[in-house]
Amino acid sequence: MTAARFRRARLLVCALALALVAASCGDDDTTDDEGSGGTDGGGGTTEETTAEDDDAGSPTPGGSIVIGLEAESAGWIPSQSSFGTAGPSVAAAIYDQLVAVNAEGEFEAFLAESIEPNDDLTEWTLTLRPDVVFHDGTPLDAEAVVWNFDELHSAEASLTAGAINAAGVESVEATDDMTVVYRLREPNAAFPDLLTGPVGYIVSPTAFQEQGEDDFNRSPVGAGPFMVEEPWQPDGEFVLQRNPDYWGTDDEGNQLPYLDEITFRPIPDEDARVSSLLSDTAQIVHSSRGYAGQQLLDASESGGYETNVAIGNISGTSIFNVLVPPLDDIRVRQGMSLASNADEIATVLGDEISPPSSQFVSVDSPWYSTTAEEAYIGAGGQDLDRARELIEEYMNDPERSDGKAVGERLSVDYQCPPEPSLLQVAQILDSWWEQIGVDLNMNQVEQPTLITNVVGSADNDPPWSGNYGVSCWRTGATGDPYTTLAGYFTEGNPSNVTNFTDPGITEALERLRTSADFEDRYQANEDINVIANENAVIVWNIATPSTTGWRDDIHGVTGWTMPSGGEGTGTLNNRIWVHQIWMEQ
Repeated sequence: MTAARFRRARLLVCALALALVAASCGDDDTTDDEGSGGTDGGGGTTEETTAEDDDAGSPTPGGSIVIGLEAESAGWIPSQSSFGTAGPSVAAAIYDQLVAVNAEGEFEAFLAESIEPNDDLTEWTLTLRPDVVFHDGTPLDAEAVVWNFDELHSAEASLTAGAINAAGVESVEATDDMTVVYRLREPNAAFPDLLTGPVGYIVSPTAFQEQGEDDFNRSPVGAGPFMVEEPWQPDGEFVLQRNPDYWGTDDEGNQLPYLDEITFRPIPDEDARVSSLLSDTAQIVHSSRGYAGQQLLDASESGGYETNVAIGNISGTSIFNVLVPPLDDIRVRQGMSLASNADEIATVLGDEISPPSSQFVSVDSPWYSTTAEEAYIGAGGQDLDRARELIEEYMNDPERSDGKAVGERLSVDYQCPPEPSLLQVAQILDSWWEQIGVDLNMNQVEQPTLITNVVGSADNDPPWSGNYGVSCWRTGATGDPYTTLAGYFTEGNPSNVTNFTDPGITEALERLRTSADFEDRYQANEDINVIANENAVIVWNIATPSTTGWRDDIHGVTGWTMPSGGEGTGTLNNRIWVHQIWMEQ
């Protein structure tokens, strides 16, 4: 066991050059294989790791492991299932994904062979790898990709239809057996981001039609490194076995994956999940909570385990619904933001891992902006006196929007799931906001209800307006910033969870969508974050760490590589990539 050390993966600021989409951009001597298309994504991570995989020796095939997940998913049909934080680890094991983001924050073809745009970014051509087959032996060809898009993702009830519409896709055509062309209604530099998630998980059309929806949901068939051994039972174990016909190989040409079997086991309780690793009932676990991550780091220091902490672009936040008085007034939002103290929140949570946040990406993202950080009113630290002045200014305004009498204290609804660490944050916020004249009405709601309250439903008027005042929320841009920011700040979009819009943001979103030049896109991203921070629509607390712990005879958890040979993203966003994991025999 080695002492903990930091490996800071500084992401390069790479131009998205249309004529050189297939070329790599980096600070080392490696290059992508010919045709492995790549464009700027939105990565960004600081990693602390106790692992030394360089000394592990050559991978040995065989063995089985149990992976403890923080939550169960609703199902495994990509167009119909909300995978949450834990689900993508399982889904990609079964399906792979057409495109992925590499360690330098670039989009790169993964299951596909390449992805390239035309000159004006209105067409994207996806070239598939030859001889890839689904678990049922049928070919993963252009016809299969188009069938997935037309029959599953474009269906009215599809959960991915909104993302497809936001990406501007008008049609998808198989121009030959291995080529798919996506035609957009307008330029979109961020289009590959669509293919890194559920739309990029390709199911076997034959298996789906033969099994029917319910049976397929329990026994999904993809082209990933592992295939279903036993039908999935919700809240139970999901056992996958090695796909002997997987297309991928390692740098030495050895067939992937290495493991014979993986069991995914949902363990929602943080302490129980950590204990499962220490008792060897699971060999890999992950967590998004700082205190649990610290337990995993402590276990590594004691010996027998390795731990990786990836500080990515997701942060714990409190979001304001700006349509709901008194939160429609900027003075109230600024006052409540100034009363918060991210460092104190970390201390209360016993979190020595997570840094304060101020925008949609981490300090190690190529999209990070110091100007946006300075625009966040809470970046200078807690100022209860100034916060109280802002609240009192609103409180004594005879035209205050909440209809209460002049001088009367403010009352705000706050919702959060009944998870101990989240409730600790809510309680400390309550104590600060009470001091400046804001009384919270605390509502504990389960996560599905919280999400519905935030994104809205048919019961709301308008439907996208939501049913909340303030809510705890995970906020961040894990892919291209346009994908996230267009949702967050477009009127009528369910992803616009704060309901805030601004002409300056709308104009900057247009630049972010249509430009292929990184510097232009960076400036647009910065402008959006500055305007949002100036209007105090989000209280930024601390970054959400992705902490993964594993038994020290297991390797390949963090050091996996892309098909091009370039570095992957480790365990960023609590994603466990299983295709190159191996264990000592």
